[in-house]
Amino acid sequence: YEVYVFAANIPQKLVGNTTNLTFLVSNLQNGITYFFRIKAITRSGASSDFSQTVQARPSIVLAEDYDLYDSSL
Repeated sequence: YEVYVFAANIPQKLVGNTTNLTFLVSNLQNGITYFFRIKAITRSGASSDFSQTVQARPSIVLAEDYDLYDSSL
């Protein structure tokens, strides 16, 4: 699969390829709505039409990072 992303004022771009059913896109900014769609690519290189578009909006997740925890405090 080819994974594409775009947002308001951000043109569509290919962010990666995968053979898995999941794909991690990093370096997204919190509070911006991103749109994603994929194309299936055959072994011979033929591609499908774009999938339906889905959207996601990353946000800050508050959690305790135990690796950074200083127990001497």
